[in-house]
Amino acid sequence: MEGRKRVIVVDCKGHVLGRVASTVAKQLLLGRRIVLVRCEQLEVCGTLRMRLVKWEMYRRKRVNTNPLRGPYHQRSPSKMVYKAIRGMLPKHNFRGKSALSHVKCFEGCPAPYDKMKKSSIPEAAVIYNYNPTRKRTLLGTLGTAIGWKYADVVKRDEEIRKARGKKYYEAKVKKTTAMKEAREKVLADKKYEEKVKILKQFGYA
Repeated sequence: MEGRKRVIVVDCKGHVLGRVASTVAKQLLLGRRIVLVRCEQLEVCGTLRMRLVKWEMYRRKRVNTNPLRGPYHQRSPSKMVYKAIRGMLPKHNFRGKSALSHVKCFEGCPAPYDKMKKSSIPEAAVIYNYNPTRKRTLLGTLGTAIGWKYADVVKRDEEIRKARGKKYYEAKVKKTTAMKEAREKVLADKKYEEKVKILKQFGYA
């Protein structure tokens, strides 16, 4: 049960939308808690022109008597992903509603998930599912073409996050290198030979 309470953060870059949705839906029904970040980097099959033709066909679908009742045509990549997952769950019963409450979708990588370990879904990766010559479209590009207005904001925030991450990584490498050099210096010094021998007996050197 402890494993199911743990939040799994999935980086969606380089993944196929449908495969991600089906895999996540199954894990949600098993009780997992999942957060999808960088949803705008998910990919769908076909050129942008073809996807826009399909979007127009989809956009015409509505309730004849009252269009306000739906279906609602989402333009944000995170909401497109959420809707794809929702369509693969039994959302009208308690089990499906409970599973759906355990998933969150975001564009970019907001806090606190920017400092958490990210996972990938190998069976949903583009390189394992699409021929390299096949035309593909990013969900963010499609969203922008149909009216999503926040691509620039997400891009700016991602640049800030990556710069901060690079700075942290460089400091970490510097610290690790310094510790490694200090350790090698101590091990090579005959002054500490006896102490090193004792430490080696217990696996600390």
